[in-house]
Amino acid sequence: MSTALNYLEEIENFEEELQSFQVKTKDEAMWCMRKLKKLFDEKQENEEAVKIEIERLNQWLEVENGKLERGIEFFTALLEDYHRRELEKDPKKKTIKLPLGTLQLRAQQPEFERDEEKLLAWLKKKKLKDFIEKIEKPKWSELKKAAQIVDNNVVYNGEIVDGITVTPKEPKFTVKLNGDENNGTI
Repeated sequence: MSTALNYLEEIENFEEELQSFQVKTKDEAMWCMRKLKKLFDEKQENEEAVKIEIERLNQWLEVENGKLERGIEFFTALLEDYHRRELEKDPKKKTIKLPLGTLQLRAQQPEFERDEEKLLAWLKKKKLKDFIEKIEKPKWSELKKAAQIVDNNVVYNGEIVDGITVTPKEPKFTVKLNGDENNGTI
């Protein structure tokens, strides 16, 4: 509990210092960048440590669940065998209700593997246009290159284009730290 309180006090002190501190020289800017690099590196170390732990836990889970999965398959096969034998006795028994659950045998839709090109060619040859999709969509990248933004509107050939809302954004400030594999962009 005291650690959480200390942490909160540190944050409050940091925020107070931040309000009163201004970077005025290159040396102070370099000091800030060193602090930023240290914080960024520590954040990456934390993420890497968690990533390693997650991988270890996932490996454990895979091994343990693999053992359980074999048991699940075994007991499912026993129940399916039982159900099929009961179905042979009485073909109407597609569902068997038990106190702990239900056994069911249901017909499934067949699986279809399609060669889209051959299918499309066949449909065109037979003139079955009702079974051919016609997809229309704007060529946004081409329109964007050909149009201009005027007063938060997209304008093409002097006309405002319907269906587009322009939301201006403030310039984005980034800091790039040298020698960082993630390019140190913050």
